[in-house]
Amino acid sequence: MTVSTRLLRGLAGGALAVTSAGVLLGGAAPAALADAPPPGLSIQISNDGDQVSPDSDTTYTVEFRNQGSEAVGGRVTLTAPGYGTVTKAEPEAKLTDTTASWDDITVEPGASVKRTATVRIGTIPKNLTRVTTLAGFYLSDDSAAPPVVLSSDADRIPGVAEPGSSPVPKSTAGSSAEWWLWAGVAGALLVVAAIAYAALLLIRRRRRRAASHAAHRGRPTDPDGRTGTAAQTVDDSRADLAARDSHRV
Repeated sequence: MTVSTRLLRGLAGGALAVTSAGVLLGGAAPAALADAPPPGLSIQISNDGDQVSPDSDTTYTVEFRNQGSEAVGGRVTLTAPGYGTVTKAEPEAKLTDTTASWDDITVEPGASVKRTATVRIGTIPKNLTRVTTLAGFYLSDDSAAPPVVLSSDADRIPGVAEPGSSPVPKSTAGSSAEWWLWAGVAGALLVVAAIAYAALLLIRRRRRRAASHAAHRGRPTDPDGRTGTAAQTVDDSRADLAARDSHRV
């Protein structure tokens, strides 16, 4: 996350810079800011993403602009957090464990300069929620001199909650949502299958009853109200009796 700052006067041994996100507090800030900087100066620091992980390398780009009416000379300095190490700078710069300084820079009115540095982030203290790296422009080569403009890049730390929030890791949230989705689909399919099975049983019962009634209505009946095989048996018995009577006569 890139945060550009405009210069404000230093206060009582601390550094105060108003940013787009509010007031920048803490970090590896210089002791104070310059009291009367030339007008029209600004500086910006950024990297490729908005997250920085422990034990990783990240490359920062620093851009200093002069929108004033006069040329300005000085130095640009990048300051990494105490748990970071500056490993490389382009173009060549003076390096310490946590700083990269490009000296003897002159910027004409309406012009700008860019510098890059790679920082190796080590073990991040557990009490931090962001990794903050600073960039400043100094009118003097004196290391104790204050910067005239200051900027910061404050990146989130994966898996670390921001103050006032309790985020769920993305993978966990996605897995939970997918589980509930599939559970809902499976439940709906079971309900549909049960309804279809019940309807099939009902249709079969109705067909059986209809066939039974149709068969019953189609069988022959005798005067006594008997049907089918029973009526035929009675008729055969009566025929046998008549034949016996004729033989006797």
